[in-house]
Amino acid sequence: MVERRLVFEHLMRDAFHCERADFSFVNADCYDAGIEKHPEIKAYMVCALIVLARNENYSSFSSELLKLAKLIDGRNKFSNADFDSALEHVKQIIPEL
Repeated sequence: MVERRLVFEHLMRDAFHCERADFSFVNADCYDAGIEKHPEIKAYMVCALIVLARNENYSSFSSELLKLAKLIDGRNKFSNADFDSALEHVKQIIPEL
């Protein structure tokens, strides 16, 4: 769990070029609260993946990041387990994240 919350935080910080205190959704506490409390996390994550896919520093991962963003976006129901699975996938795509 600790690793996933850090992957979430780094994903948000890298995508939106901000610090964890700048916006509440960038902080890992948002991850800890869960998707039931913060259903908007799904949209933040999709946006973050799209932004990173368009970033030249992540261009080698672009196709996989966009594929994951489309997969997440296409799901009507998105649970904490789905969220964790998506973060695991992000970590596999970008190990240094």
